Amino acid sequence: DRRIMASIIKVDTIQTAAGGTPTATGLGLNTTGSVLQVVTVTDNTNTSITSSSHSDTSITGNITPSSTSSKILVVGAIQVMVYINGGSSSDGYYRIRNSTNSTSSSDFYIQNYDYGGSGTIQDASRAVQWLDSPASTSTQTYLIQMKKGGGNAIVANNGGTSSLTLIEIAG
Repeated sequence: DRRIMASIIKVDTIQTAAGGTPTATGLGLNTTGSVLQVVTVTDNTNTSITSSSHSDTSITGNITPSSTSSKILVVGAIQVMVYINGGSSSDGYYRIRNSTNSTSSSDFYIQNYDYGGSGTIQDASRAVQWLDSPASTSTQTYLIQMKKGGGNAIVANNGGTSSLTLIEIAG
């Protein structure tokens, strides 16, 4: 007859043999996938971009990973506008860039079309997300870059506010 008995251990303090504070990993606990830190930044600086090459905006945030195995999940709400005066089509691209290690997400796309051809504007808050693996414990700088497709310009924060949230995930 085997019976399963539940036990409770109650202690005031756990220390390593050297008298230090143990880590979760040191105690044999699996911490993979745990959220280690969260950094949120907001920006409302109006930035108009007329270049067809990716250009930096002021929507930027920094996070310092605690381990080289950590991943950084970047999520945000970007206030973006595309427009053309006296034409029918405006579009543009925007992406998340890790300027520390020169990697970036795929482009996100915004477009507006007016069949009348008298001009068009689209101004909206758009969601972005990207999972980065920086493999570093150096401070990582994430920012939003934009480039114009057709039309006059692509604009960040035209009267609105954008936000980025940087989440360190244990690897």
